[in-house]
Amino acid sequence: MLIGTGVGLVVGTALRADCARTGGELAGLCVLWYLIVVPSGALVGGVTGALIRTPIWEPVPLPQARASGPSAFRLGMSLPAPW
Repeated sequence: MLIGTGVGLVVGTALRADCARTGGELAGLCVLWYLIVVPSGALVGGVTGALIRTPIWEPVPLPQARASGPSAFRLGMSLPAPW
């Protein structure tokens, strides 16, 4: 979604600049490109991000807890290797 919003900002800026250069007396309405393109980019990015999902959680063997009782807990984390 953030990538789509960023792309929408870039495209909106380009369209607004082009509109302002050639807009004539309607050049004041060129800012409306932002209202069209930025939410559209966010929507497309959000839908794309929701559809392309990869599993990032995996089981990790946890060390044995040394304490017992309600205050004892175990925590583990694993990061995937970049290669």
